[in-house]
Amino acid sequence: MELNFLFILTSLPLFTIGSSLCALYNTSIKMIRKEGISIHKNYMHCFRKQFKSATPLWICLFLLCAFFLTDLYIVCFILDRKYVLLQVPFLILLFVLFSIIIYAFPLLSFYEATLKDTLKNAILLSLSNLPTTILILFIPAFLLFLSSLSGKNLVMIGSLLFFFGFAALACFYSLFLSKILLSCEKDVS
Repeated sequence: MELNFLFILTSLPLFTIGSSLCALYNTSIKMIRKEGISIHKNYMHCFRKQFKSATPLWICLFLLCAFFLTDLYIVCFILDRKYVLLQVPFLILLFVLFSIIIYAFPLLSFYEATLKDTLKNAILLSLSNLPTTILILFIPAFLLFLSSLSGKNLVMIGSLLFFFGFAALACFYSLFLSKILLSCEKDVS
């Protein structure tokens, strides 16, 4: 609960979500590895440390996602139905962007690298761990789908995410990401 509260609090100015994601994944992966950390101290240390590098990355990825989601909205709801196949390139690009987001922020929180190298490694990790990437992307997509079915679902899922969900999802994802990062470390050494 503390980790979820810290994530929400530090994400309130929306431009800080990148460093918040770095801190969330860094802390949850260290918890999964049973490194005996102080959640608050580790989170805030990583948040401050990654602020300069994670913020521009987050803003760029967010703007790209917003652009492609807007294009997808136009193709789906504004253009004539004969242009429905135009959705496919936007869906592929969104899949690539969300895949990069999954791996870029944990990589950024654990390794010193340029943004270019971080993005390249995130793409390589997303492709080499495609089943994990699909699973990680499926869960929020499924929650979004459930939320869209009714207002009651939206309130219930939103409340669960607000009180527990972000940290719970990060800890669940960290089970996989921890193994992936450990295998990368073994490959390098």
